[in-house]
Amino acid sequence: ELEEANRQNLPIVWKMLNQVEDDARVLGMEKEALVEDFMISYGEALGNIGFTSRELMRLSAHGLAAA
Repeated sequence: ELEEANRQNLPIVWKMLNQVEDDARVLGMEKEALVEDFMISYGEALGNIGFTSRELMRLSAHGLAAA
């Protein structure tokens, strides 16, 4: 269930990050840094609710594939 939600939602997140890329650059923030910060927070949130490192890597890979 979470994997399916992950597959559906992460492309939306990447679309949103792409939409704010120019504004972020004006503020001195690079898109890569935004993606990195998101992935770190995303992994921490999943870890906090009990996902293993292996599961985190799999779910993160889905997200990166959508990027």
